[in-house]
Amino acid sequence: MAEIAPRSLLPAIGPGRLIVVVGPSGAGKDTLLGLARRACADDEHILFARRVVTRESSDFEDNVYLAPQAFAEAEERGAFAVQWQAHGHCYGLPRAIDDALLAGHTVVANVSRTVIEQLRRSYESVEVVTITAPREVLARRLAARGRASDGALDQRLQREVASPAASDWTIVNVGSVERNAGELVRLIRGQSGESGALTGQAKPAIATVEELEAIYGPDHHAAAEGCARLITPSSRRLIEASPVVMVTTVGTAGLDCSPHADVPGFVRIHDEATLMIPDAGGGERIDALRNIVRDPRVALLFIIPGSGVTLRVNGKARIFDDRALLSSFDVVGKLPRTVIVLAVEEVWFQSAPKIAQSDLWNAK
Repeated sequence: MAEIAPRSLLPAIGPGRLIVVVGPSGAGKDTLLGLARRACADDEHILFARRVVTRESSDFEDNVYLAPQAFAEAEERGAFAVQWQAHGHCYGLPRAIDDALLAGHTVVANVSRTVIEQLRRSYESVEVVTITAPREVLARRLAARGRASDGALDQRLQREVASPAASDWTIVNVGSVERNAGELVRLIRGQSGESGALTGQAKPAIATVEELEAIYGPDHHAAAEGCARLITPSSRRLIEASPVVMVTTVGTAGLDCSPHADVPGFVRIHDEATLMIPDAGGGERIDALRNIVRDPRVALLFIIPGSGVTLRVNGKARIFDDRALLSSFDVVGKLPRTVIVLAVEEVWFQSAPKIAQSDLWNAK
């Protein structure tokens, strides 16, 4: 099958931008391209190329159908700027894209990753956008599509996910389709990445748990080494060694995070389900205490000097000023004014290697 190799002796075609979209089946390339095409419909300098395919078009794709024999004849006439084969079918981009690129327009095309290097040799400006999704999402979408020509799903997924394209941009197409299409439009218009930073256009923030899990995985707890509902002997040792605990509370004005510090072990372990924290003293701000009165949810972070280990404790707190309780915290005649009593709900023993790497405990 003839390709564009003869062009290697000719100057690369430009100055227009060729935006090629690649990605595994089921990633939603055609969905995002369709939305992007509508969003750019009023811009005469942005053209969306329709692929010529030896497979009839469907609701999922916007292709021009040619029977295999007609495709071969068109190829012989030099009707395609580039062509390739995939999944038993022939694909091609019409040569008309060359005229658009010579005129300085932007052309957007859905292609195979196998022709990327070929295109980079033939055109002055080629930008590759990979649209992808987690493997389980791809499998679910392909199964829902139910198209016989997709072939064996397991084999196809293994082949496509294991062979990612070398791309300039990547869109993980989970969550809001409109948001992802908007990102594609910004890329097409040159408003993302460095260009976006100059024009004030930033990539939209991650908006759904699905988008976040596409980056980190659905169960990203590698750093957490154990979760308990009560104070264990191991967590007891950490609490007793900690001279400082960060107390995070929730209030009507937002969150508050306040350090409480004293000699190691100043946080009392009343029993395996209860912690007691005397007020820090020495200050008049009571933001955390005020928040607890209004909302009992509290998160604690115990820090141990010289260690890369931290302990997180979540629970619900109340504040007491009982005289007998305050007296039990008597230190050289100095009593706290109140004591935070926390009912423990979760205890996370967690390694934090970044703390050790930061050399936080080096006084020099």
